[in-house]
Amino acid sequence: MKKIFTLSISLILVIVLISGVIGNSYAVSSFTTKSQFNGASYTHYGDYSSAKVKDMIDVSEHNGLINFYKIKSLGIDDVIIRVGFRGYGSSGSLGEDKYFYDNMENAIDAGLNIGLYFYSQALNVDEAKAEANYSIKRAAQYKDYINLPIFYDYEFAGVSSGRLDKAWRNGTINKTKMTNNAIAFCDTIKNAGYKSGVYASASFFTSQLDTSKIYNAGNEIWNAYYTKNSTSGSYWTNSHRVYKYWQYGGANVQGSCGAPDLAWLKVKYNGVTGFVLSSYIDFTGATSGFSISDGLNLRKGAGTGYESLAKIPFAGKVTIVSYPTNTNTDVNFYYYTGESGTVQPAKPSFSL
Repeated sequence: MKKIFTLSISLILVIVLISGVIGNSYAVSSFTTKSQFNGASYTHYGDYSSAKVKDMIDVSEHNGLINFYKIKSLGIDDVIIRVGFRGYGSSGSLGEDKYFYDNMENAIDAGLNIGLYFYSQALNVDEAKAEANYSIKRAAQYKDYINLPIFYDYEFAGVSSGRLDKAWRNGTINKTKMTNNAIAFCDTIKNAGYKSGVYASASFFTSQLDTSKIYNAGNEIWNAYYTKNSTSGSYWTNSHRVYKYWQYGGANVQGSCGAPDLAWLKVKYNGVTGFVLSSYIDFTGATSGFSISDGLNLRKGAGTGYESLAKIPFAGKVTIVSYPTNTNTDVNFYYYTGESGTVQPAKPSFSL
């Protein structure tokens, strides 16, 4: 099976809480860690000082290709994969992330812990439940490998015609209704035997959602807050300090290949170094793969205008020399205390 498709990879340095109760007194008020991806230092609440701060990524079709073996070799053990979305147009049609299945199988083969997210534009509880059931149906065959939550990604589309944007602006939906939608999604997910959670920006959790109510209903919080100091500002004080996941920005990540029709990998084949389109390579390791095309051109430069140095046959093995550098992946902090466990990697889906 072809194993390299896009994945919107957002690095999540996820922070898993040691205690289920927020607001206790801790030895330190804050502490800092340094991101391995951009070298910057980030300040965390002291609440999480005893937790292990882990790197994590989230992925979708929008972020290009990725080699999960390479991601694993960087010390990243966790990934959240988009399963689907509701369109922001008036019809609000449900859609599947076109690389969901490939991303799932590739992440499983690489031995990552996996969670999912669904991009919602729900206007009522029935729509939220439908989104949850849509996710559950597609997650079913991978249930044994999904040990992180299935998240409800709730956010405005950022356009005036967006169905959720318009409903909020017109007053046909409010904070109470939106909170009920989030909880309805999560309850449906939990009833199917998965962990559940809600993803939103810090401002959305404050103005559009009752964060405490969502958290107290047994759901995990994934906070998108693009800052280097999570203790700054007024978003995450008192009862709001309950997040386990903090999406803090974006970075170039080795293993991410970018748009599949534009991403050129530098590879070596039979002692010859050149470039191939990443969409024709199936990764089998951090620096290895094989051609899924018979007669794949190994070109002198990154483009179809360069001369062909060799023809790589179907299943021809290549060594990955380097990845494109113009890709951007969301990065997060994950506060981990051991409750997620470790998956047993599936048998690789490819064979030669």
